[in-house]
Amino acid sequence: MSLEEYLMSAWNHYASIDKDIYGIKQPSIPLIYQGDYHKYHESVLKIITAGLNPPANEFPDYNPALRHKELHKYINKTNLTQYEATQYLDSLNLYFTRNSNSWFENIEPVLNGVNASYYGGTESTVLHTELLTPLSTVESWSKYLDKYPTYVIEDVITKGHSLWLELMNLLQPDIIITSLGAKYRRNIFNIQKLNWVKIDTITTNTKGDTRKRPYEIYCSIATLDNGKKCMLIFGDRSVVPFMINLEQKLQLGSKILRLMSKIYKERKPQRIQNHPEEQREPLASIQK
Repeated sequence: MSLEEYLMSAWNHYASIDKDIYGIKQPSIPLIYQGDYHKYHESVLKIITAGLNPPANEFPDYNPALRHKELHKYINKTNLTQYEATQYLDSLNLYFTRNSNSWFENIEPVLNGVNASYYGGTESTVLHTELLTPLSTVESWSKYLDKYPTYVIEDVITKGHSLWLELMNLLQPDIIITSLGAKYRRNIFNIQKLNWVKIDTITTNTKGDTRKRPYEIYCSIATLDNGKKCMLIFGDRSVVPFMINLEQKLQLGSKILRLMSKIYKERKPQRIQNHPEEQREPLASIQK
């Protein structure tokens, strides 16, 4: 399956449902990913971040095309031509060139610690994806779960998460970084029984005071359909993703890089030679 074919599948799902009954923001488009796919494909480490679903403010009421300038081309379309699908992907590739978003800024320092960024200019360019559905809901996800019928929610999640798993098989990431509610950690890769290992416990808050509850970060290894191993990094979510301070985020990114040292060494030997401390804690150590 090509990326264009995958987009067609996501679009067919979007076009087939009643937007009012399903509580889908209108006008909007499915956001299968955000970021520069071409730079991602050329990255030293292929890194994905995952949220739950696109928020409604991706398509603000006062200007729905503010973040996605080509939106008007796709309104009310039931099918996309091959050319339109290519244009659509080009628009998604430009997301971080055109936009800044405080949600992503909370994760960016973690990525910087792995010498990665949403915005390019680093060894690895990161793509953002949505774990549960690429469709933007009118309500925030927690309110959506309370407001809409069970059959709607189950249909959205079943199809949306299936699409995400297909996307992971296409993108073949080395690392997936998430900061979601704890209940989602168990089901990231559905039936795979993941062995989660705690890799960090942060006891101070962003002001340096002792936290009421330590912030714990876990790691596991998933297997994609072609047998490739993929490292999962999971931090719980409170108000914003990774609600820890800047230094702690950078240190977390450095720890992720150390965990990936074997793969990184194969692709960038000079960097590892200059930073021998990054050779500790190999990826194999968390597969036991």
